[in-house]
Formats: sequence, structure tokens, C-alpha cells
Amino acid sequence: MWSRCSAFACGLLIGCCLLTSLPGCAKRQRATVKGKITFMNKPLTAGTVAFVTSDGRHAAGTITFNGEYTVPDAPVGETTITVTTPKAPMGPMAKMPKPPTGSKGMPKEMLPPGYEEGKTVQVVPAPEKYATPESSPLKYTVKPGEQTYDIDLKP
Repeated sequence: MWSRCSAFACGLLIGCCLLTSLPGCAKRQRATVKGKITFMNKPLTAGTVAFVTSDGRHAAGTITFNGEYTVPDAPVGETTITVTTPKAPMGPMAKMPKPPTGSKGMPKEMLPPGYEEGKTVQVVPAPEKYATPESSPLKYTVKPGEQTYDIDLKP
């Protein structure tokens, strides 16, 4: 009788250990991807870049005025990259509303050149084919951890 109870207890213990480890198996790995995006040898000046997996996991980051981007929490694995930019020139920065009282506004490193002088910001547009996962030809395998991936868009 003791051996049957011992076997049952041992089996129960192993089962509990397996059940408590299962939630960790479902946890998706993430990464940080950063780099620079150019089109026709010019850095993009505004927009969004996203990494999308076939099962719908995704993460996005903002493209700064010098074409640099950072996508924190990017899904690990095979991804399709999408790139979108504003449709029309952004116009003079002086006409933009001021941040709310008490707010510091956008970080200086994200402000485009000419912001202080109220100059027009020139948008380097990305071709429309990069806007959706279904039409974008950009593929990249994201690995765990931090990595750099520069993107050169083609017409």
C-alpha cells in the first residue's frame, strides 16, 4: 500500500511541476530592433515602422527626422516590415499647437530640423507598397535581444 501511495504522490508532484511550468512556455520572446530607414539615398524624415508576424504579433516605432527608428518589444521570429509616412508635407512647425501647460512637449532629439525657426518640414515619402504586411516585400528574422537593422526602401 505504501508503494501505491508513494507512486501517486510522486505522480501528483510531477504533474504539479509540469502545470506550473506551462505558463512560461506560452510566453512570447521579444526583442529591440533599431536602425535607419532610407529611400533613394535619403533618410525618411517622419513616419512609423512596424514588425508584424504571420500570427498577428506586432510592434511599432516612430521614425525620427534623421531616419532612425527603435522598435522596443518586437516579436521574435519571421516578420514582415511595414513603413508608413505622412501623405502631405507637414508645413511650418510654427503653426503647430503648443504642448499643454506643464508638459515638456516632444523630446528635442525627435524634433525635426527647423522646428525652432518655424520652417517647413520636408517629408521623404515611402512608397505605398510598404504600408501593409500583405504588400510589403520587406522580411526580417528578429532574434532575441537588441539588434540593428538598416532598411533601404526601393521604388
